[in-house]
Amino acid sequence: MIDQGLVRRFRQEVADQLSAQRTGADSAGRDPLADADLRQLATELLARALERHAQERFAAGQSALEATEEDQIVAAVLALLFGLGRLQPFLDNPDIENINANGCDRVFLRYADGTKQMGEPIADTDAEMIELIRSIGSRMGLAERRFDTANPQLDLQLPDGSRLSAVMSVSARPVLSIRRHRYRQITLPSSSSWGPSTQRCRRSWPPPCGHARTSSSLGAPTPARPPCCGRWPARSRPPSAW
Repeated sequence: MIDQGLVRRFRQEVADQLSAQRTGADSAGRDPLADADLRQLATELLARALERHAQERFAAGQSALEATEEDQIVAAVLALLFGLGRLQPFLDNPDIENINANGCDRVFLRYADGTKQMGEPIADTDAEMIELIRSIGSRMGLAERRFDTANPQLDLQLPDGSRLSAVMSVSARPVLSIRRHRYRQITLPSSSSWGPSTQRCRRSWPPPCGHARTSSSLGAPTPARPPCCGRWPARSRPPSAW
């Protein structure tokens, strides 16, 4: 398990130094660093922080952290600074389709094959979970989104196209839901590997519908209907047909 206390400590140290760098650049009239350069700087600052921590442990007669532990801490801190914190490992898993959290420690994952299981906590406290969502809202949307008692609901699209919804104050605990779109470009041939339910849907869809410019809809319950089922009829028509 990652020491979340160390993660929070290093995250604050690096965030303070990055903020000082931005302030210095503004005062000197320099352009702000590009995202890739900012991430590289954060990685270098983390390496120095870990070196100082190792020296502290040596001085106290303790052994240094294992290399794998340091790598995990670096990944966790960078996820907090530039990603989605402890949600990031779930989003990095291509097999996870839905992420639902009722409070910081009741996390439910739904996989593409229909499997459901509990996930690791996304924060140590509900207050920390709210702060994580607030940070995501301030960095990930087209414009900064507030998430507080005056604005208890947050809805936004994440950089990978996933949809995030969160609520606080009006529920007993903060609630978060992330719905992922695993398939961005949909065609009839590419759908053949999605499983029996999608194959049945694919076989029963009248091919002429798209070419005839007629309307159609899917009536299956949401869990049984791939969210992209409605996209392939349009893609089945050649561009010249529109």
